[in-house]
Amino acid sequence: MLSSDVGRIIFIVNCFGTFSKEDEDRIVDTVRSRIEKYVMDKAKKVMGEDSKEFQVYQRKIGKPKVIGVYAKKALVAKMNGDTKALEESNFLQFESVLENMLTKERGTISLQILANKIINSGTEVLNSVSLRKNALMMENDEFMVRYKSAIEEIEEIRNKKRAEFVKINDAANTVYDGLRPLLEDYWTQIEACAMQVIDLYQIDPNDLKKDRLKVVHGKIIDRIRENIETRAQLICEQIQNSINVALSDEAERLQSFEDEFFRNVEKIQQMFDISERVSKSGGGVDQVIGSAIGASGIGALFIGFREAVIKGALLGFGTGATSFWATCFAANAIAGGLALLSPITLCIVAFAGLASTFTGKFAVDKFLANEKIEKYKSDFKTQVRKQLHEMKLSTDFSESVRKQVFTAFETLKDKIERETEIILKDTQKTLNNLNQLKQEKKMVSEKEKERLQGIVAHTSSILSDAYILHKALAAESGNAAEADQEAAQ
Repeated sequence: MLSSDVGRIIFIVNCFGTFSKEDEDRIVDTVRSRIEKYVMDKAKKVMGEDSKEFQVYQRKIGKPKVIGVYAKKALVAKMNGDTKALEESNFLQFESVLENMLTKERGTISLQILANKIINSGTEVLNSVSLRKNALMMENDEFMVRYKSAIEEIEEIRNKKRAEFVKINDAANTVYDGLRPLLEDYWTQIEACAMQVIDLYQIDPNDLKKDRLKVVHGKIIDRIRENIETRAQLICEQIQNSINVALSDEAERLQSFEDEFFRNVEKIQQMFDISERVSKSGGGVDQVIGSAIGASGIGALFIGFREAVIKGALLGFGTGATSFWATCFAANAIAGGLALLSPITLCIVAFAGLASTFTGKFAVDKFLANEKIEKYKSDFKTQVRKQLHEMKLSTDFSESVRKQVFTAFETLKDKIERETEIILKDTQKTLNNLNQLKQEKKMVSEKEKERLQGIVAHTSSILSDAYILHKALAAESGNAAEADQEAAQ
């Protein structure tokens, strides 16, 4: 819930039909209030009450959807087709909320991702066509000069990308170094938690009798396991929060690289721009695109994104880097995009060598019934420390976290590498093919012009529809976010 949005979860309380209407409403309100309190208290512990992240989280967290139903009555009503009874069970409200979540909320995200991909691909097709058309209309000597400059520019873009990867590596190292104090204190906290359980456990002298000793032993072990799980989960979520905040900050920093990347690719495009040589009556490629999209020409890469002030195209955020924190998990589940970590992932790593292996199966018989309570607790602590120490030696938690950190930032690099190389390799391949054609002294024919113009017209029509859909979905998302914010307030 902390990693996404509590507003995206539906809580069902099967309490209707048992109490009075007033009590049913009171129960639902009480459950909602307790959830809100638990979520906010947990966020304070994980993020820090005075942190910037908590302040943002506090403003954006959704309101819990808590619905009271009479499940048995709803089932019978469904089986018998009894509309009135189904309405009285309040199950229709649950169905309505669930449908809205799956269609308008998650469905909107799915459509946004698809629309954005269509805009990306369509724009690249138009750019490739324009580049081909313009280059074939150039004189050979002029083309070769511009061709060499374009290839050099592509290599320079790659050099800048490599420099950004060094910075990403540095960011990963910084994150891990910042986590070192928490990692070094991890087992100390786990041990302190276990010792506190033993200290606070109330033991009656009769509990030390042989027939009751195993029962007491089992209860203490269960309580230790429960408490160290809770402590480990909190630590893991604090670690996870630090990683996610750092990734989000790095994504924001990379926005300047993304802007520069597209400017440089556009610069290559403009090297072959000869629109001033195309007559207005010639129906050039730029004119077709301009009329279809309503933009100033093919030189404007990612037209729809730039007009909508949408960022994060290289990282595949779909709904923009500014909403990265709130939507990345939903987008990942649907599109398989930037792979961030969830607290559960890290907690599994922690528990693999902790709660699940903390059996407490040291010899109970060693504790003599006639020993005093303090001696019993002291011996118990010694055995617990010994087992925790063995677990520490067999489980390198720090190394697990280190791998998680660097894998997360490596995924960031891989995403940028894939997205940039798709564009650069496509551009370079087009230029190389054109260079070969120019070497063969080929010029663009009227038939080829018509073919290219047909591609542009068809692609522009698809692109225009996709952009209209994109704007409608963006507006829908904005309205939904405002409604959730008002409800939360």
